[in-house]
Amino acid sequence: MKNKLTKIIVSGLSLLPLAAFAQIPDISSTDGGLIPEASDTYTIQNLISTANTGIAIFVSILVTLSVLFMVWGGFTYITSGGDSDKVKDAKNRVVYGLVGIGVMILAVAAFNIIGSFLG
Repeated sequence: MKNKLTKIIVSGLSLLPLAAFAQIPDISSTDGGLIPEASDTYTIQNLISTANTGIAIFVSILVTLSVLFMVWGGFTYITSGGDSDKVKDAKNRVVYGLVGIGVMILAVAAFNIIGSFLG
């Protein structure tokens, strides 16, 4: 019973990030749409824009997974019942989630720094 409830909660929480994609930009426009129209010329700016969009989506998914990992660790910590092995695992999950968010912040910062140098 407890295992099923945990699976239901984790499944429900994993669908939460979909709300962030509820409002997408108009992809039919020629100025700033996600997908350039066939009549548009493919330039380096289009490639960079597409890469930025892909990286933003990838980073948001990874940060969401890190947060869910921390929530899972917190839930495990609360329900550990004083068992030292479960407490240790829960603390490790929270720390690994924080490390994941830190790595994503550093990756985005490095990408932005490199982008500013390249123009």
